[in-house]
Amino acid sequence: MSSKNTSLPIDSLDFNNIKDNLKSYLSSQSVFSGYNFEGSGLNVLLDILAYNTHYQAFYNNMAISESFIDSAIKPDSINSLLKLLNYTPQSRTSAKSTVKVIFRPTSAGTIPYGDGILPDKSTFSATVGDNNFTFKNPDAAEFKACAYNDNGDPTEWITGELDIYEGTFFTYDLVYDSLNERGYVIPELNVDNRFLKVFIKDSQTEDSTTSNEWFKSDTILNVNDTTETYFLQIGLNRYYEIEFGDNVIGKRPDDGNIISIEYLRSKGQNANGIGGGDAVGSRVFSHTGDDGTFEVVVSTVATGGGEREQSSFSKKIGPRSFQSQNRLVTSEDYRTEILKRFQQLKSVLVYGGEDADPPQYGKVFVVGNTKNSVGLSDVEKNDIITNIIKTKNIVGIIPEFVDADYSYVRPNIDVLINNAFTQLSSLAVKSLVRQSVQDYTDNQLEDFGENFRGSTIIKNILTVNPSIVSVNLTIDIEKRIDPTDFFGTPKDYTVTFPGGVLQVTGKSSIESNVFVVNGVNSYIQDNTKGTLQLYTLDVSGKRIISNSNIGTINYTTGKVDIKQLNVQSIPNDSFIRLYASSKNTDVEVNRNQILVIDETDTTSVTINMGLSNDTPA
Repeated sequence: MSSKNTSLPIDSLDFNNIKDNLKSYLSSQSVFSGYNFEGSGLNVLLDILAYNTHYQAFYNNMAISESFIDSAIKPDSINSLLKLLNYTPQSRTSAKSTVKVIFRPTSAGTIPYGDGILPDKSTFSATVGDNNFTFKNPDAAEFKACAYNDNGDPTEWITGELDIYEGTFFTYDLVYDSLNERGYVIPELNVDNRFLKVFIKDSQTEDSTTSNEWFKSDTILNVNDTTETYFLQIGLNRYYEIEFGDNVIGKRPDDGNIISIEYLRSKGQNANGIGGGDAVGSRVFSHTGDDGTFEVVVSTVATGGGEREQSSFSKKIGPRSFQSQNRLVTSEDYRTEILKRFQQLKSVLVYGGEDADPPQYGKVFVVGNTKNSVGLSDVEKNDIITNIIKTKNIVGIIPEFVDADYSYVRPNIDVLINNAFTQLSSLAVKSLVRQSVQDYTDNQLEDFGENFRGSTIIKNILTVNPSIVSVNLTIDIEKRIDPTDFFGTPKDYTVTFPGGVLQVTGKSSIESNVFVVNGVNSYIQDNTKGTLQLYTLDVSGKRIISNSNIGTINYTTGKVDIKQLNVQSIPNDSFIRLYASSKNTDVEVNRNQILVIDETDTTSVTINMGLSNDTPA
């Protein structure tokens, strides 16, 4: 029995193509000569065959895709693959504030808490709007008498600076079973793993103490059959799991032992900024106790709160973390470890001291770019250096933080449109132009090494609507100086406008917002020859020079040096803002410079719309 076609095409796995290929194959067989393959009965059978083939093809494709970290999509698949790399995605992190606690006893001489010790895990409460936040101190703190009455009895006690973290502590108990081949699940998605503690107890009534606490291991180095340790991993549905050793790599608990898990549940980044505005008579935090009143004084506002690591980020950072092998040697090792453990950063730049200007051998420099384009606080910098870098870097290499240098681009855009080529209003086209600029900002700026290209902005705007005839672009740059920590103190300030400053003949190239010097509203300008001046305004608005030399500007490099400026306050602002026009519509950055278009400033992008009779290109 002969056949015209002995094989089926496999170049397409779509349902309709599979069905057509089956029809073509069967119709070419002499045994099916004369069959009507569109008949209802045979058509249903072909549908089933095609569906089964399509289903199997889809299933196999998904199964294979989920087996590789580059193509996996499901979080459980990604996390399973990350286990092979000994990588555990970062949990939520709690915001930390530093405070001092003052106790004023009802009766002089009363010792706070009876023994002068503020217990660990004491509660500090704060309310922001309609949201209540609880902070806890992981460590106890000692009170010391700081004020006395005439009889020498203490009337006021104070602690040293105390770290408190947002969140609430919980304890979860399980019974160990050696037949359990899966990990022991922590029943909380919003846990902060930094405060995770595991105790192995003989009975439920035994206290959790340092004598029965087991500690987490990130590596099997120096772990033997007697090491009381546990391993943390992420399991199904993104819950964290605890695993124990097998009496070869790590000690195994005895059957029936109580596993007591203590963890901190966190609200993540929602608590950042709590403590700002703290003042006498208007304290942000409160703490209650017996025998007196407590006042909580904020030293540093809450920072460091972060969300859980996203699977898309884990896919990128996991393999790089595996390459670093739990040590910091190359710049990529530093970058990977910092990004992995400090979620508030969008990106990190790391370079060796040999690349610094001038060279500083034996150092490594770290620059952090935050997700909100605001510099890191000193507390956050110290946390990264102390708790992340110094635990894994090479002995003898000194880490040092360098602030990211943010420059705020202020585009001035003139757009001509021909209404004959659109049904949209001028206002609607303007909105499209603004969105185009915002898209460029999100995709091309706000990171190290990202230059501003005016030609790209113009090209993008020309494509947003067919009515746009022409686009003209000029660029202003804004630099911000924060003198708030030095109000009333003369201080030098230096900023650099990337790409230089456009020198305007007969007119100041530098302008500023208002700030107060010697009790008078003052401003900064240049004298067109490179000298910075301080001026005030008379009642008619005329500029009166109050100091003819407060620094210099280099128009070519864009470097501005302000000498011994004594700022007392800044009306309705937190920054001295310096403005200058860029020499070019292309602005290029160096090492730690970052270009930003401030989304929160409604005046940062100026768009002027005009009408034209020209035909769009």
